Amino acid sequence: MAVQAHLNPAPTLSRRLLSRSDIYHATFFPIPDLVRRNRIKKIITVYDLIPLIHPEFFSERMKQIFKKNVPLIDPDTFVICISESTKNDLLKYNKNLSTSQIKVIYPGASQNFNACADPDKIRQIKEKYGISENFRYFLSLATLEPRKNLDRLVRCFLRFIEENGSKDHCLVLVGGEGRDFARVYEAAKQNPKLENRVIFTGFIPDEDLPPLVSGALSFFYISLYEGFGLPVLEAMQCGTPVVVSNTSSLPEVVGQAGVMVDPTDDDSIVESFSKICENVPLRLDLSKRSLERARMFGWGKCAQETVDFYKKIAND
Repeated sequence: MAVQAHLNPAPTLSRRLLSRSDIYHATFFPIPDLVRRNRIKKIITVYDLIPLIHPEFFSERMKQIFKKNVPLIDPDTFVICISESTKNDLLKYNKNLSTSQIKVIYPGASQNFNACADPDKIRQIKEKYGISENFRYFLSLATLEPRKNLDRLVRCFLRFIEENGSKDHCLVLVGGEGRDFARVYEAAKQNPKLENRVIFTGFIPDEDLPPLVSGALSFFYISLYEGFGLPVLEAMQCGTPVVVSNTSSLPEVVGQAGVMVDPTDDDSIVESFSKICENVPLRLDLSKRSLERARMFGWGKCAQETVDFYKKIAND
């Protein structure tokens, strides 16, 4: 069985190459016209349809790309989706497809994400990113953009420290600046009580993430919509308790291993800060559950399920 898989938006293809292949797999970009006209079996991976579901978060160009290409996925094309949520969205936005041609294959997280139990490494990483040694911290890892809902997270953190009289907690936001990022900075400047209590690290290298994630009281990911939610799985592999939105794909990733909140409900988010902070047995239980849940995912499993799907399609 021969498979042609391409990440390049305009791969160099020939009819001869296609004639020697059983399957063409478009792992990111749309299937080229040359492939569409060929009798080769076709697969496309769909990660999410967020530009169609929440167009307010995307440029006009990105919205048009999705509007044009999603309907081009025809009944003769097989689809790999990275979550049941994405599969359901695809079936909603392309009525020509059936469940039988779609396979859900979950991605995995890097094995570099493992629990760090070395207090010296955690102390060094806190010092490197300006987190006071005396502070316990909540962590989020996401691009600074409206869809990630970080301005709300900052406002809810402020309510938490005001209502609980907290003087030794901070919120650490890891991630580069994205679309309309200024909203997050403005939320952090809204009250002098947040001075030195909301820390922006910007982008940080992968090797610094495991000790930083492991040292957190909990990992917050209250995004408004996701196709999967890889940072959540990375945090779970570190044994860090997670607080996530109860929307889109995130319940699939977390299962019963985390705290679910309505990402538009401030009271629910504030309560989760308090619950995680005050309930040590809960944190320990969630940490154990996170590690167990994370074992259900993996790149090896993803690869094997993809190969099995190739074989099934080739033999049909």
